[in-house]
Amino acid sequence: PRFSFKQSQLSGSNIDVSLLVRNTLRTDEGKYECEVVTDSGDDKAVVSLSVTATYSKPDMSSVPEKDLQEEMEVTLFCNASGGYPVGMIHWYDQHGTNWTRSAEMTVVETTDKRTNLSSKVTLKASSSAPPYRCLVLNNNGVEEGKAELNLSVQVKAPGKVEGDSTAQKSSTAIAAVFVIVGFLLCGLLILVLLRRRRTQREYGNGVQQESAWAASAKQQRKVFSSASFFLTLPVWLRG
Repeated sequence: PRFSFKQSQLSGSNIDVSLLVRNTLRTDEGKYECEVVTDSGDDKAVVSLSVTATYSKPDMSSVPEKDLQEEMEVTLFCNASGGYPVGMIHWYDQHGTNWTRSAEMTVVETTDKRTNLSSKVTLKASSSAPPYRCLVLNNNGVEEGKAELNLSVQVKAPGKVEGDSTAQKSSTAIAAVFVIVGFLLCGLLILVLLRRRRTQREYGNGVQQESAWAASAKQQRKVFSSASFFLTLPVWLRG
């Protein structure tokens, strides 16, 4: 049994009737009254029993748990159970900065009258800040346990800021416009060069034809002059 009388000597002037409580529970806390009745008279006394319980080792988690980026909001959780009296949870980063004032803690009483602690704090993820620590303290401010959590934060490329995606899309669109305009200008330039070459070719052919016509006409004039000479010569002889 959990309750029994301690072995004692029931004879003589010193009689010990102490009550032994084993496997103390939170529900055993309270006042106990001892009353002694003898032939010489009776008496009683009251004693108070206080029960304390140590909290379990705390565990930590985060939401979101992965794929964290710089300056992203992340909520850290720290839970400890089975303690009494009600304790507290403190938050620290690796630089020793105390984040407890920014945290929110809840206390839940269990069926055996002990308590579970749950604390959360929301902050911005930083690759230079982990690990984060939570410390569980009892009601006297004495540390009973601690836990650490390293956040896997992805470091942004140098010079990368919010809105880079939109800027990159705009730059891509502008570059595409310049490429299209460049192709159009090249096409127009090629067309102009082809038309100019064609015009020059046609002009050259025309000049050659005119030269041929001029040479032919000149030759005909020479032939006509010779014929005239031969025709006039007999006439001159007859005279």
